[in-house]
Amino acid sequence: MWSLGENGAAPSEQDDSWVGCAKATRAFDKEMVGSLRGDMDTLLVFASLFSAVVTAFVIESYPGLSGTSSADSSAALIQLLLLREPERTATIAASSSAASTSSIWINGLWFSSLVLSLNTVLGAVLVKQWLGEYELVTCSTTRASPREQVALRQLTFDSFGRWRVATIAEYLPVQLICALFLFFAGLVWLVWTLNAVVAIVTSALVGISTLFFLSTTLLPSFFDLCALCSPQSWLCFYLSRRIRRIF
Repeated sequence: MWSLGENGAAPSEQDDSWVGCAKATRAFDKEMVGSLRGDMDTLLVFASLFSAVVTAFVIESYPGLSGTSSADSSAALIQLLLLREPERTATIAASSSAASTSSIWINGLWFSSLVLSLNTVLGAVLVKQWLGEYELVTCSTTRASPREQVALRQLTFDSFGRWRVATIAEYLPVQLICALFLFFAGLVWLVWTLNAVVAIVTSALVGISTLFFLSTTLLPSFFDLCALCSPQSWLCFYLSRRIRRIF
């Protein structure tokens, strides 16, 4: 039997359709928001831990940017060699300059990595805030009629897509991947200034990781129905299509 609706009248079949539509869209929005929020939570944990790791390395390496202590010791060594072995003075000065250049590059890579990882944290926090506002509008129970709820939800959903919120959330991990490889580059550069054996092992491991990443990124552009699709692989695919159109 029909239950009485507004104004004491039995609800029409059209009203039931709007109720069903409102329930379906609310369920869809809850699932979408929950999935994106879970991804952002995972990204926040990893980005925060990675930022802490990079910060530990930066704390140890950034004093080399000033070069005060190394410059003083180099000057003293050069003065001593001028008295004993003048021919070695140029060699010591050159090696001191090379070390300063390495320190600049290593710190530049690590500081860039730290900034990108912190930007990822910032982006994830912003996305969680946007999701909260979206959920507040689309998933909360209001006194509006089902038809009005569906209309309001559609306006919000269209705005959500127009401003590329899901796309921003999708490409935040790519920024963190860039930060990771910048850290790898600085790490390899550092170990090559310390020990050749350790540098070879570290470079080999980083090279394997880089090769695996590049392979899984590029393969979807050359094979149909490849299961290795990712945001960065789609980006490479779109870029390859643009290049093919140009040439």
